[in-house]
Amino acid sequence: MISLRTLGFGLMGLSTLLYFGLLAVPFIPLTAEERVAAAAALVIGGEVSFWAGGLLLGREIVTQYRQILDPRNWHEFMRILRKNIDAAAQEKAATTAARTSTTKAGSRAEEKPPTGKCDDPREDLGNGAGTGG
Repeated sequence: MISLRTLGFGLMGLSTLLYFGLLAVPFIPLTAEERVAAAAALVIGGEVSFWAGGLLLGREIVTQYRQILDPRNWHEFMRILRKNIDAAAQEKAATTAARTSTTKAGSRAEEKPPTGKCDDPREDLGNGAGTGG
């Protein structure tokens, strides 16, 4: 048997799908009056399913949901999102630096010390020996 909480979340999810269905209404091959009726039916169905789900879930969940959707609270969400993105970027940089240092440490013995001269005379433009292009 389905619990009331599951049914409430299902109804709220259905309301979201109904509202997304509004995006498809202009592309349905119907007359203008039928499109208006379809859009109205989707909005009314979305509202009814949202509030029915809200009644089943309770006041706290609906309040949380409305706070998430309120643009006045998005700055807090964005602050948390930036913090998480910065932490992920620092972790990635540390991982990349660790990989780079082990790669360089393993290949240092094989590298030739810099002599100040270029191995390819075509690239050595400083002393005039190169072709110059």
